[in-house]
Amino acid sequence: MEFGNHILKPKMNISEILAILGYASDKDDSYLNEIESTYESVYDRANIKYVYRQFPFDSGELSIPGLNFDYPDFRELFKDCNACILIALTLGLSIDEYIRKTQILDLAGALIVDACASSMIESVADEVYSKLRSEYLISNIHFTERFSPGYGEVPIEINRPISQLLNTERRIGLKVADSGLMLPRKSIIAVWGLCDEPSKYTYDRCSDCRLRFECKLKESGEYCARKK
Repeated sequence: MEFGNHILKPKMNISEILAILGYASDKDDSYLNEIESTYESVYDRANIKYVYRQFPFDSGELSIPGLNFDYPDFRELFKDCNACILIALTLGLSIDEYIRKTQILDLAGALIVDACASSMIESVADEVYSKLRSEYLISNIHFTERFSPGYGEVPIEINRPISQLLNTERRIGLKVADSGLMLPRKSIIAVWGLCDEPSKYTYDRCSDCRLRFECKLKESGEYCARKK
């Protein structure tokens, strides 16, 4: 079991923040400056923590004690894998409180805070993933892509047993309900496979993005930085 505080400031993904807000990349400088300032405020208030753990697959079965991976997306993800990593990350409850307080005074501003926080936790997850992948490659161990419950055919309720295996409430203050919903809200639970050869698995995040039917970036022929 490994856990810790995130130290490096996560990179701001301006195109993703604009997409969450319902815009393409044609906003004026004053609005972009407001987003940048808000992102800084979110980072200053965040208490970023994460915890992860590696589990082997016993006898080639895609399961570990307390967690069944018997879903088509997981079977495809873990094809040729001999182990997996479970991970949970959070920005902390202070961000939920920041959003609530901003909603009282400035609803439009609260939407920007929410969008910045949503993008920031994704950036944190990407950075931790990249850091670990580099470390594992030294031992010639390859990663699949990162995958979260709630995408594809994998129910969000899987978050609950993963959180129990990682002991997230005690380790990083992340509570997960039986429904799979997380508190703090700006949190991520994810999994990826470990294999001896580079994984050929690819997943189009756009296909399951909550903005896929109204994405202004996609309409204009652009994509946010998370498009694979």
